[in-house]
Amino acid sequence: PGLTLQLAATLRGRHWTKFNALQNSERILVNVLSLDEKPHGSMGFQHTRKHEHYPDQIARARPRSWRAGALRPMRLTLEQYELGTWWLTLDLDESRFPPWWCRRFVAELERTVLDLLSQPCVALI
Repeated sequence: PGLTLQLAATLRGRHWTKFNALQNSERILVNVLSLDEKPHGSMGFQHTRKHEHYPDQIARARPRSWRAGALRPMRLTLEQYELGTWWLTLDLDESRFPPWWCRRFVAELERTVLDLLSQPCVALI
């Protein structure tokens, strides 16, 4: 099956491991953030972009600290900015992923996305 069908089966079947805080800094994180500002659940949880409109207020509320040893090897985030606009960000640990690997990864990712858009049900491998 194609990538779309494989991804759908993975999500429906919940084929992933439970979060383990002890392994957090060793794991790759893939995060998909859709634009959805409707309140959800009994507490009215909202996905919001307030941090972009009031960055000074957020920064004053809680300063963040950074520790060099606590970074993940890779974080890939696909974020919906507007209805028809998505951003893809990739953060990599340079000690694990050298520049030549990054260039090849980006080229293959681009090829995969283009194939997914043009032929969503064709197997990629």
